[in-house]
Amino acid sequence: MRSQLQEFQINGGLTLQSLAAGKDGRIWVTTRNSQLVGFAPESPVEQVSAGYFAPQYGARIVADPYNKNRMWFAAPSAPNMIDPVFEFNLSQHTFTAHALQAKGSPEDIARINFGDETSPRWMLAVSEPTNRYVALIDAEDGSASMTSAITENTWLWGITVAVDPSTKKRQYWVAGQANTSYNTTVNGVFRLTVGASQWDKLSLPNTAARPVYILADKESVWVTTQGAGQNLVWRYDLQVGSWTVSDALPSAPWQLVCGPNNYMWVAAGQYLYKISKADIKNKANIQLPPNSSAMGICVGPDGNIWYTNQAKSYVGMYPLAALAVRDHSLMFGQTQLVEQPQKSAQAGSTIVRPVTVEFVANGRRVPDIPLTCQLEGKSSFTDGERVAVIVTDVEGRAVVPDIAAGPDAEELGLTVGLTCEATGVRTTVYITKSGG
Repeated sequence: MRSQLQEFQINGGLTLQSLAAGKDGRIWVTTRNSQLVGFAPESPVEQVSAGYFAPQYGARIVADPYNKNRMWFAAPSAPNMIDPVFEFNLSQHTFTAHALQAKGSPEDIARINFGDETSPRWMLAVSEPTNRYVALIDAEDGSASMTSAITENTWLWGITVAVDPSTKKRQYWVAGQANTSYNTTVNGVFRLTVGASQWDKLSLPNTAARPVYILADKESVWVTTQGAGQNLVWRYDLQVGSWTVSDALPSAPWQLVCGPNNYMWVAAGQYLYKISKADIKNKANIQLPPNSSAMGICVGPDGNIWYTNQAKSYVGMYPLAALAVRDHSLMFGQTQLVEQPQKSAQAGSTIVRPVTVEFVANGRRVPDIPLTCQLEGKSSFTDGERVAVIVTDVEGRAVVPDIAAGPDAEELGLTVGLTCEATGVRTTVYITKSGG
């Protein structure tokens, strides 16, 4: 295992954009040069290039939500051409275009499940800045649809999907920006509940901050912003409904990723930032080699942080020893519920050994896998925190820490998974009051 930050040149002098782990064990990188490039984390210098019928511009890329042998990426096209979402076959290295409206220029893509864990129905959502709406591609049949348009004069960039903790309804969140190149004048974050037609605008406390990328976890929505004095990371608390902000960063932040152990990671020019989800002011700076320009970021199949360095046509790796993933296929394993002795508990009580889970990959339970537990509600673990990390035992199982039920009745959500973006398990504990 590599123990320090390293960078590796991508052949061909390409302009690198985004990157993500594929089911084939490679990390795939989009470019502005009609190519996708893939490499295995254990041998980054051995690269595979796919360019036959590839779009000229590739942007954010994600793994297939059904865990099929394919990737999806947004492809802002050249002027006067249709802007599609592309499907990339990992076995044949072929591309399938899913056309949207002309000149849409989507830069970001997110996955959204309109079903549930037992009967999923996955869609790929992209933000269309020219038309100012979210376009949707059905990941099963390829059909397209769209939301209502945003009426504000803004240029859409990042997109994510969150769940309202009160109504449990899914919401689209997009980053909109004032951009002189496109004659737009409004900075802000916009939100639309699935099935509704009216977009809500959530202005940042500083309206000069230009939102770029956006990412949701179970409790928050995170936004990177740029501009003179506005190189910041923002956190919107979904439960409270308010913003907090990081200290100013010395270089512009771009993409974010949820990492293990309750941290967000941000690619930001000369630095990578590790930011505590519990305290946005608590961050660690990882300085990159001179003249770097980090933009894309992901957790690789080896469990390490990988990023694109646009200035040098390099990809870089920062090791995360805490995520002891020894085999790339483990990143596509699943956390499964084994036992939940109590479905309900009295307010003010202690729920002992509330849930037992197991981590399964390649048809077997896997030991020594760190899993993140998150509570969604007012109750907490007995140490007062709502996030905890547990590690699977020799049988591949782990027990969630004891829960201190809060003083009020609530439907307490509990999620357990490898990272906040990985496939995990979600359950509910019903906290009741006496007589309730």
